[in-house]
Amino acid sequence: MKFSAAWFLRLPLRLIPRHAVIPVLWGPARGIRWIAGSGIYRMWLGFYEPSKMRLVANMLKPGDVFADVGAHAGMYSLMASRIVGSRGVVIAIEPNPSNVKHLSRHLELNGADNVVAIEAAASDQRGVARFRTGPDNLMGTVSHEGEAQVRLMRLDDLPQRPGILKIDVEGDEAIVLAGAIRILAETRPIVFLATHGEDREVECRALLGRYGYTLERLGRGEWLARPPLFG
Repeated sequence: MKFSAAWFLRLPLRLIPRHAVIPVLWGPARGIRWIAGSGIYRMWLGFYEPSKMRLVANMLKPGDVFADVGAHAGMYSLMASRIVGSRGVVIAIEPNPSNVKHLSRHLELNGADNVVAIEAAASDQRGVARFRTGPDNLMGTVSHEGEAQVRLMRLDDLPQRPGILKIDVEGDEAIVLAGAIRILAETRPIVFLATHGEDREVECRALLGRYGYTLERLGRGEWLARPPLFG
């Protein structure tokens, strides 16, 4: 059996128990208490989406309402929780039951009382659906072939309207936006959007364009959508 240099470099990381609680070591989420096995190593090392996380952090301010759609185990939500403070609110929406357990534990570990965790899949309708998990807990999507049942919700039904919205939902992003048309038309949040595939990108750009949004590419499949008259 051959072992790559990368395998040897990661070997010390493999020795850390998956249930261990460790601080995030670097970046805007530095110091957040994190369960080692709740995500990939880059999360607690502080190298997970570093440019995007810094940009989100720089745009947030105390008192903001931030919605994290596809929250995973809560890295963005926890970072936002510290910034928006007691006058702000973070809404973390996540359908994967395994991720929700880690998310709930992370909120407890960090005393993140301003985070509302919602176990559901954001959609363009209310109801229930099947959810298919992926090869790791960063992946998963609503699918008729799914092994779990999840609740569907619309962002337009949230009791508080977010001023900043982060969407990363593994291919269902156009459906999520279709369930947020009132928010887009009336509240006009800044949107951080991950698109998965060219077809989804075209759909999302067209939908956001109807509400006057302009899109700036942050990276492959990563967009910053600014509302009209943003300045």
